[in-house]
Amino acid sequence: MRVFSFFAVLLVVSCVHALWRGGRAEQVFAIGYVVGVILTHFAISPGEAHYRGAELGVLMVDSLFLLFTVAIALVSTRFWPMWLAAIQALPVISQLAVMMPGVANYTYWNAIVLWSYPTLFILMVATERHQRRLRRHGHDSSWRSFSFRSSVARPAA
Repeated sequence: MRVFSFFAVLLVVSCVHALWRGGRAEQVFAIGYVVGVILTHFAISPGEAHYRGAELGVLMVDSLFLLFTVAIALVSTRFWPMWLAAIQALPVISQLAVMMPGVANYTYWNAIVLWSYPTLFILMVATERHQRRLRRHGHDSSWRSFSFRSSVARPAA
């Protein structure tokens, strides 16, 4: 219970920090992360059955969150979403691995839970780096600007 309490405090502190002081990328990720944690809570098997085998509901939530994180990485000007997409891939892979015979369930549970802590730490660091860029440059765009216009120069009329 102490571990969950520590995680809950870390979750609240890091996500409120990102919502308060982060750029749009940090804010969107923080909201998505909280939604993912809530959905995972409801997706876990009830009672003593949880994490005794593959948690298909958790696999679905984690897979969707992986896609969400990859989407942020693709449109963000930040580097940290790529790290978090890679980190999020590990629990998804772990959940697929537990479906194989001989994989211990406690290893599966640890692999899923373990990566939550570095994720929240990276979010806090990313938020502070955003603040540093704001102080240094006065602005810090979170998203790439996409243009479908041709880069070929048009002849003067």
